[in-house]
Amino acid sequence: MFHALIFAVNNYEMARTSGSYRIATHLREQGWDVEILDFFDFWSVDELKEFIKKRITKNTKFVGFSSIFGSKSLMTENSLQIIEWIKKTYPNIILITGGQSFSVPEKLKNFIDYHIVGYGEYALDSLLKYKFSNGNKINFDLIKSKKYFKVINAIHSYPAFPMKDPIIKYEDRDFIIPGEWGTIEFSRGCKFKCSFCNYPVLGVKGDYTRNSESVEIQMLDAYDRFGVKDYLVTDETFNDTTEKISKFANVVEKLPWNPYFSGFIRADLLISRPKDREELMRMGFLGHFYGIETFNPLTAKSIKKGYDPEKIKTGLTELKKYFGKSYRGDINFIAGLPHETMHSLEQTKEWLIENYRDQNFSAYPLEINNLFDSFNLSEIDINWQKLGYEKMTEEELLLENFSREKLSRCGNTDGEIILWKNKNMNIFDANDWVDKLIENSGIIKNKSLYKKTTFELRSIIVSKNKELLTTEKKINSIFDRKDDQKYFEDFKNIFIKNYIQKKLSV
Repeated sequence: MFHALIFAVNNYEMARTSGSYRIATHLREQGWDVEILDFFDFWSVDELKEFIKKRITKNTKFVGFSSIFGSKSLMTENSLQIIEWIKKTYPNIILITGGQSFSVPEKLKNFIDYHIVGYGEYALDSLLKYKFSNGNKINFDLIKSKKYFKVINAIHSYPAFPMKDPIIKYEDRDFIIPGEWGTIEFSRGCKFKCSFCNYPVLGVKGDYTRNSESVEIQMLDAYDRFGVKDYLVTDETFNDTTEKISKFANVVEKLPWNPYFSGFIRADLLISRPKDREELMRMGFLGHFYGIETFNPLTAKSIKKGYDPEKIKTGLTELKKYFGKSYRGDINFIAGLPHETMHSLEQTKEWLIENYRDQNFSAYPLEINNLFDSFNLSEIDINWQKLGYEKMTEEELLLENFSREKLSRCGNTDGEIILWKNKNMNIFDANDWVDKLIENSGIIKNKSLYKKTTFELRSIIVSKNKELLTTEKKINSIFDRKDDQKYFEDFKNIFIKNYIQKKLSV
């Protein structure tokens, strides 16, 4: 039996990610022995080396690194050291990276053999058959053949969407603990094509939902074997149709427990379609992440989100009341979109502080892709100059006290985004506003200020007596906890330490 290791590179995220488990489940169905290592960046380099030495056998064919955002995820010290070490120590083992982004750090390109972009099941199937079973040659992306000859464009060459059975099954050696959240996808792709979005599968038509039976099998298996009750939903937009919500609410109602779901919800649809609220409530989908992006009417229209921002504001306050105390809302904005001004951004911040402090809000500065041969370019990436954006000059960068740290805070870790300006602001102005907004996010209690996000519910919260908390207790802890750093340290010192010890003891 062929063997492989897959490392989930999640940049200190306090939860497991889905891509590695989906790939592992798929390969196991093909007869492979695949083990996942989670929380990669929480391990020390020495611990990772010890684990790898224990697991590598004569049957090990590849080691994979699953990272959603490419270079940004792989630029950690662990990734840089371990990938080079594996290639030098085990030169015959193939190293494969994969995620939504096509880019990998320059420092790693000499060590990584293949990089797969997008939903990778079928691309990986073809690659492994080509390498180990006399399969057909691989379709590498010709546009990047000179610079990125190792890249396999799964979206175009090996499409794995729609996927009717994207099941995830955990194993005993994953050491899942009751109280942890699972991840689940109900469909792939998004029916919308927002101007700023560079997700790989947009504008889908027809039914892209998975089979109901597959959902039931996955959830019952995780519940019966590991006590997993609650889920992060990975769909780009879960509530794209009312029929879809109803379909899976019917499945959930038959389960012997009441799950809690959290994921991306399009607020304008939820506000304009009252039936969606009923179905989401019936399903237990109470953690909502809304990509509002802007409250500026001209900006909303320009990015194909033309629903009246004033109706959005009214609807957001109504949704809090409708879904009750177990509801967690998280609003995201993008600073620097077309027509946005510093004045309109300040108006947005004032409304949020006044009306949404009991939930969470966040933002990031507009990123315009500087890699023009990228697979996934948004409309803004393509037309940024026509939309009034320019590159900042060297003189302007000097005036901004340009520094590596400031550059990184704007998301430009490897020269991948344009340092832009327009008539209203520049990327540093946008980033400064984002920082000020985040400082005002969350709940004030006893004069302590701290962030609270809907996705935080899936993080593994450890109580003072070292017990994992139920989702209900997690919701209550959002209002009680005052020290986020202590929470992070408890997670590392209790849960992660236990997880690493178990993995190394096998």
